[in-house]
Amino acid sequence: MHSPTPDPQTPTPAFRENKPEPGTGNGASTGKPKTVSVTVVDQQGDEITFKIKRAKPMLKIMEAYCQHKEIGDLQSVRFLYDGVRIKKEHTADSLEMDVEARLDVFMEQQGGAHNSRVHLVLGLREL
Repeated sequence: MHSPTPDPQTPTPAFRENKPEPGTGNGASTGKPKTVSVTVVDQQGDEITFKIKRAKPMLKIMEAYCQHKEIGDLQSVRFLYDGVRIKKEHTADSLEMDVEARLDVFMEQQGGAHNSRVHLVLGLREL
């Protein structure tokens, strides 16, 4: 009996094992996926999840959130990641985000804290 010849179209197992993983460039493993799933949570607890590439600026998420919530001015909201205010030019890589991340968003408030202290102090003096 003669042995069957291998199909030339089928790669050998050794070839498959030596093949670099897709998306790793020259075969060097970075250990991080190319995208991050970012959930934006507002003060009412509403959540919106966005998927963004690690190198894209956070401005993309900020603009998409404002458009979705029909907020006309990006300057009227503040985004925080782990308690740190996010700048427009930050990226998922620069913030060292995991595969899934949470951003908190707050409406900008002006003048409320100062006025509250004044009323509190006046109230104490009257007692």
